[in-house]
Parts: sequence; C-alpha cells; structure tokens
Amino acid sequence: MRVLVTGAAGFIGSHLSTRLLDEGATVTGIDSLNDYYSVTLKRDRLGRLSDRDGFTFIQGNIDKEAFVDRTFRDSAFTHVINLAAQAGVPYSLEQPLKYIQSNIVGFLNILEASRHSDIRHLVYASSSSVYGLNETLPSDAGQHTEHPISLYAATKKSNEMMAHAYSQLFKLPTTGLRFFTVYGPWGRPDMAIYTPRKRYWKESSERRQNGTICPRGEGMFVRPMPTSRRWNEKQASDPEHQSTGASNRS
Repeated sequence: MRVLVTGAAGFIGSHLSTRLLDEGATVTGIDSLNDYYSVTLKRDRLGRLSDRDGFTFIQGNIDKEAFVDRTFRDSAFTHVINLAAQAGVPYSLEQPLKYIQSNIVGFLNILEASRHSDIRHLVYASSSSVYGLNETLPSDAGQHTEHPISLYAATKKSNEMMAHAYSQLFKLPTTGLRFFTVYGPWGRPDMAIYTPRKRYWKESSERRQNGTICPRGEGMFVRPMPTSRRWNEKQASDPEHQSTGASNRS
C-alpha cells in the first residue's frame, strides 16, 4: 500500500503516518509547514518519522496545482489521506482567503489528481464544525448540516459536497471524517485542552517570583487540573507526556 498523507507534519497526520509505517505501508508525507502555530513543533514531529524506512517527506502546498500533479505523477499512490487544511475557527475571521486557498482550492487539486491517478480510496478530514446551528445531541452523520456558523465550517461542508460529486461523477471512493476536538501527545498548542494548564503554570511562576507560593511538598495548595494525574512543569511542556483522549463536540 502506497499512501499519500497531506498535512503529515500535523498532529493527526504525524501519528497516522507512524501507524501506517508500523503496518508496512509506504508513506509519502507532504506539508507546507506554515506558521499558523509553531513550525518547530511540526519539524519535531517530522523528526520522529524521518529515519523510518518507507517514509518520504516533501514540503509543499496543496493549493499549488503543479506541485500536487507532480507529486502524484512521481509516485503511484494507491490511497490518499488528505489532512492538510487551514485550521481554526477564530482565525478564519482574520484570514478568510487562506481558508479558501487551502481548504477549497487545495482540496480540489487533490480530488482532480486522485481521479486521474486510479486511487483506490480517498479519505479526507471534515469537521464537527459542519453541524453549525444544529443543536441536537449527540451529533449524528445523518443530521442536517446546511447552517454553518463560520467560514472554516463552510469550507469543510464544501469539501463533503465536492467529494460526493466526484464520487458520483468519477466513481472515486471517498470517505470524510468529521473530527471533533482531537488531542493527545504532540498536539496543537492552541487547543483549548492545553489553555488551563498554560495559564496555571504562568500564574504559578508569577507567584513564585512574588514569594507567595511554596515549593511542592511544603504546604503548597495545588489547583485542580483538567487531567487525572499530577503534572509538573516539565511534563506540561513536553509533548511526550501530554494526556490523550477526546473532548465533547467542539
């Protein structure tokens, strides 16, 4: 199995690439390595993959048609997993064109290249954000999703409709995954699950500087954290020690 993983330097993409390699697949990962969040973190994730047999990384942007076509032409992929996208709901209010370029134009390039390359299956990332104004819980794949409340959600809903059209027109097997908030080791630092922890250590540091906090073990009161285990400052900043799991609908 020869798999193209777009967004391979991302949280999900890097873990998926590792799993595919573990199962014997040949993986080509592409990523633009943009600065939406820490490029260093993205490179560190790739560092865990770079020495693996069967893994190749190509830096590039899927909204560049020539780059996508060349990547497909140079490798006879059997499967494509498109995780590359401009993420984040609030950021779509500031930089809407980036969402159109990456999530719409980029995905169209992937669809076009896939239909001309005899791809057996295209899997792509959608989002729970497509549920928009639908307040019925728990969310279900059969519920209406015609009322997005962010441009990010609108682009992901568009992806679902585009993939459906290509499946009907060109018999291209596609599967969309509506990810809810996903977190775990090497996760995105802007995710809400990490915000209370960062705030806690910031406040703790300020108290230590002001002489109003005791060292651990000397009567210090520790504010409850959002995980069941205790974290020290090193663990909180080390991706290897971050907790795993999934939150409720984002």
